[in-house]
Amino acid sequence: GSFTLPAWTDSEPDWPGVVWPTLQLAGEVMATNVAFAGIYANSLQTHFTCTNRFWRLPDLVVGRPEGRLELAHTLNEVTRDFRFRFRSTLDLTAARSLLPAEAQEALDLCEFTSPPDLAGELWGCGSDLERIGFRGQLALTNFTFRQLNMDAIVTRLGYTNRVISFAESRA
Repeated sequence: GSFTLPAWTDSEPDWPGVVWPTLQLAGEVMATNVAFAGIYANSLQTHFTCTNRFWRLPDLVVGRPEGRLELAHTLNEVTRDFRFRFRSTLDLTAARSLLPAEAQEALDLCEFTSPPDLAGELWGCGSDLERIGFRGQLALTNFTFRQLNMDAIVTRLGYTNRVISFAESRA
């Protein structure tokens, strides 16, 4: 990593204004037995870079007993724009604590015998939630919704402008 320090002759330097924009980092993180917001994982690994207040995590992999999450993430700290590309075979109930109460209640109506296969892209601006969008594909097999057993459901998903869309859905 590297950064530029304020001039030594400045008696009251603007540390964040001088140092933060010049920060350059690159590295790799590997960990086992990790937890975040009540979600546990056996392993986590990623490379990362930060230049000009633009963060990249190109190859984050989170492993759990039932599957894994593969994620690529970018974040522009100046504009607050972000993008996630991902593929997951993790159990949806593992993320229960991150969901609002209404979504948790909806999740309670489902029973999964195998984790869903979810791939997609989420983008937006952290300071303007109206600009959030999503597109992806979801495949569920051998699950129950309100006591109704399903062998499989496959669909494309979309979300923009507060509208959720399903396309090419098959059950």
